[in-house]
Amino acid sequence: MPSTRSPRRASCARCCDRTTCLVAVGITEQDGELVFEDGVDARLPGLHPLAKHFRAARDVVAQVGGESLLLSAGERLEMNHSYKYDADTFQRILAGAGLAARWRGLSDDARFLMVLAGPA
Repeated sequence: MPSTRSPRRASCARCCDRTTCLVAVGITEQDGELVFEDGVDARLPGLHPLAKHFRAARDVVAQVGGESLLLSAGERLEMNHSYKYDADTFQRILAGAGLAARWRGLSDDARFLMVLAGPA
């Protein structure tokens, strides 16, 4: 997975499957945008932290657990963070954990690798 230094932005309209949690609290596509930031983790080449947050384009009130949460224009709401791996890095991590790949499969677009692993 190539790393990018600049944030990737997606409007809520283009990624409705990713905004279900925002819609559930009353935030709509007119209220702001989702921002994805793909980074590089210096501890291990090929390890990419991926952060997602919502940036309010205007003042908006979210309803969370019966409480109102005011987000001012420009404010960010941190969402989930995850890690993505280059294929070689993922397999090095498996080997370091005492596992070996028993089967490998690539997605149709060759961007995602699935591995069935077992004891080495």
